[in-house]
Amino acid sequence: MTTAVSILPAQQLAVLNDAYRKAVARKRLKAALAVAVFLAVMVVAAVGAEVNLRTLFTYFGNFISYFDRILKLDDGTRVWTNFGEWFWGWQKWLKMLGETILISYVGTLIGAVFAFAFNFFAAENTSPSPWLRFTVRRLLEFARTVPGIVFALIFVIAFLVRLLVGGILLIVDAAFRLSRRR
Repeated sequence: MTTAVSILPAQQLAVLNDAYRKAVARKRLKAALAVAVFLAVMVVAAVGAEVNLRTLFTYFGNFISYFDRILKLDDGTRVWTNFGEWFWGWQKWLKMLGETILISYVGTLIGAVFAFAFNFFAAENTSPSPWLRFTVRRLLEFARTVPGIVFALIFVIAFLVRLLVGGILLIVDAAFRLSRRR
């Protein structure tokens, strides 16, 4: 099967090439203006934030040396050369890691059970009354819009920093995030 490629006359081709060049020039101008506006906003933000470039470049070595410092132990050796020093309390840390995983699993599971119940109360065909359905839906909408850190702060103020706070936060977060109105 053969196909033919049509070749336009030179005059028509020149008009199309001119239109293409103008379109490319407009796009480049828009991009240049966007970059200029972005840089102007960055300068205004830097002035407002009191950014000092001299200080930034003077102490830039500290930023680079941070990555070197995190790979050194207290005795000055590298992390990978002294596993005994690196894993000095691994039994205690392993137990705490297990507790953390258990709390996250149980908190998410209990939250999923609450979410399952909330879904029935928020659904139109399974809710016992319209006012309960309305209340549960508004509660779920409110709870989904509040960031998790706000709930964390509320629970820390109420219960101090303990394992209970993490568990309750996971239960509440899972219950509200998993219950969706479709």
